[in-house]
Amino acid sequence: METWPLRLKPGTDLRQELEALTREKAWMAAFVVAGIGSLSKASLRLASAPLACRIDGNLELLCLSGTLCPDGAHLHASVSDADGQILGGHVGQGCIVRTTAEILVAVLPEWRFAREFDASTGYVELVIREATAHSTSEIAYGSPGLVPQPDGAPRRQSPHD
Repeated sequence: METWPLRLKPGTDLRQELEALTREKAWMAAFVVAGIGSLSKASLRLASAPLACRIDGNLELLCLSGTLCPDGAHLHASVSDADGQILGGHVGQGCIVRTTAEILVAVLPEWRFAREFDASTGYVELVIREATAHSTSEIAYGSPGLVPQPDGAPRRQSPHD
């Protein structure tokens, strides 16, 4: 794992910059481990909402995390306004850095992330693959009623697990 500490300067679009860095650095699989700072504008899509909520003003970026890959970013953030009201959600374009954004990215060279349509959710979701040239198998856990085992063979989940 490689780590990249970043500082985004005033006026930078948070999501656009992270997606641009992902392409520029050729990161195939990365996580935003942590992010704090301030925003002058935020664009957050709340759970199940069709459109993003736009917030203008002096905002604190309390928390930023998510995944980065060549297909795009999936980021979540929590922000607070001058009255201490907190709002969180899916980060859209238009989250503009006010004074600074301090971000730690972890890059996983052994892995490849992609975003592909998942018929079970109806959304484009993260697909995780090993980076080996011969590997095309998807790594996913959480099959209904199954629990992954160290040997890779799933077993039925007991009601007590």
